[in-house]
Amino acid sequence: MRIAERPATIPIFSCRHRVLKAKVWRNESENGPFFNVTISRALRRETWKDSPSFGYDDVLIVAELLRTCHGFISREMAKQGEEAAKDDFPGKVIRASPLTDWLFLWRFVCA
Repeated sequence: MRIAERPATIPIFSCRHRVLKAKVWRNESENGPFFNVTISRALRRETWKDSPSFGYDDVLIVAELLRTCHGFISREMAKQGEEAAKDDFPGKVIRASPLTDWLFLWRFVCA
């Protein structure tokens, strides 16, 4: 199922590490799509429930989950920017954001 065809109640991306889970939600506005991220920790109290609270040992893992979500959102925004550029300027490549330019240059610095 393509992202545009998904119902609004389903996250477009999720990642997890043990009981920690991050979900990316896509929302539409008059200015175009925007993304939100939710983080939760699964707890078992008779039944499984989600909690928005994290302990000391969870903090770095939460940071990595958020970093993964950030990468996904950046790729989605780049795809949308490229699709819009193709519609507006056929045959011409336009970078989607300064972040994608930075990541493009970073690959050469690290090589």
